[in-house]
Amino acid sequence: MNKDERKKILLDIIGSKEIETQEELKREFEKRGIAMSQATLSRDINELGLIKIASENGGQHYARPASKDNKGKGSYAHVLSTGMISVDTADKLIVLGTESGVAMAAATALDHMDIPGLVGSIAGDDTIFLAVKAEHEKEIIELIGRMI
Repeated sequence: MNKDERKKILLDIIGSKEIETQEELKREFEKRGIAMSQATLSRDINELGLIKIASENGGQHYARPASKDNKGKGSYAHVLSTGMISVDTADKLIVLGTESGVAMAAATALDHMDIPGLVGSIAGDDTIFLAVKAEHEKEIIELIGRMI
């Protein structure tokens, strides 16, 4: 099976059910008679740019990143509005607080939103550090403040 076929199946799986972990994804592939290594699965997830979004049950599941214009459940704004708790500054960083386990998904959403002046992000479990250009700091704080 080639990479494109694997990726199509992966997208079909996450489109049909809420998958929280790579282990669950691996089992879904195995149900279809497809064996793959964890490294291959991780690489496919990364190449597809999959993110984790909040589930209605309080957990998270894999999803395709939505376009900026999409207002649906998988949209970047949805990821931010459902998981963000606080915005603060520390020296030359913006520090964002999130629900536990949401920081990586929220950081990915922010990274893909093409926010002027946002240089990059570092995420832990419930905290995100944003590196921003000084002249854009106030605008970015206001933008994020409107999202939460």
